[in-house]
Amino acid sequence: MIIKTKYIRGFTLLEMLISMIITSMATIMMMFVFNESQKKFFNDNMELDIAIYCNKSIQAISKLVNDITAPIDQQQDWEGNNSYKLSFYDVDRSGDGNEREIIIRLSNTDGFIIKENNTDVTNTIFDGLLINGGSINFGTKDPNTQTSYVINDWGIEKLTADSLYHRINPSKTNAMSLSSYEIWMEIEIQTEKPGNLGSETLYKYKKFSTRSFSPGLYLREKSKKSNNQMTDI
Repeated sequence: MIIKTKYIRGFTLLEMLISMIITSMATIMMMFVFNESQKKFFNDNMELDIAIYCNKSIQAISKLVNDITAPIDQQQDWEGNNSYKLSFYDVDRSGDGNEREIIIRLSNTDGFIIKENNTDVTNTIFDGLLINGGSINFGTKDPNTQTSYVINDWGIEKLTADSLYHRINPSKTNAMSLSSYEIWMEIEIQTEKPGNLGSETLYKYKKFSTRSFSPGLYLREKSKKSNNQMTDI
């Protein structure tokens, strides 16, 4: 009587250990890629939020500069940042207008703050949109990405004759310069990464800017010059 026996060969202990090691390595690599993707996703979203916030901020300030009735006066620095006094003509929804004088400051953590006679009017000036950075926590380091976003500097700078169009009549240059400004804002992105001597911080800067022109102030300054010329004659 012939008995046929079949043997099914299984994994040896060594083969099982090798397969477990390979699986573990693949899992670790996938986790690393996932974590890096999460960091990049967070950073990209945060930089997008910052771009939206900064552009909205400088555009809102630009609209105020469009209505200024006197050259912008730079004030004493506040929290190490520039501070400016603006006189502008404000028209409400009913069509009534009056001249207002405000101080624009920038907080390193809360964004732009506007004061009128020591009263915070940020909400009314910006319609509640720019009281703070919204989802942006300026100056706070994220524990997962080790990245912090800092408002490095901002300014409202008067444009000089070199910055204006070269074809402008020289007689109009002074009035144009007094009524034309560049509003800008710079964000510093600080990212910590491991180095040979411990962690090191990498710095990246993003600058947002726009230009603004006040036709009302231009006409005032132009008429002043014309009156002075007539007086000299």
